[in-house]
Amino acid sequence: MSPPSESRDDAETAKRPTTRPARGVVVGLVTFFVSVVILLIPFALRMTRNGKYVVAFAFIGACVGLSIALNAALDAWRGK
Repeated sequence: MSPPSESRDDAETAKRPTTRPARGVVVGLVTFFVSVVILLIPFALRMTRNGKYVVAFAFIGACVGLSIALNAALDAWRGK
């Protein structure tokens, strides 16, 4: 069985960048700010019992969003 040959569309797709670092920064910042808003909801509503679970997931989301934004900014700065 021979390997599939590359079509012209595959070669063109491989040459152009599929993602832009600026889009990654925006996605990371949106994720971060949404997570921070969710993080503050239990404090605004004075949730004590189940609020700790909301805060835990929101904190993880904020860390992930900040990581995405900083890594994308580093990629943009390095010129990838």
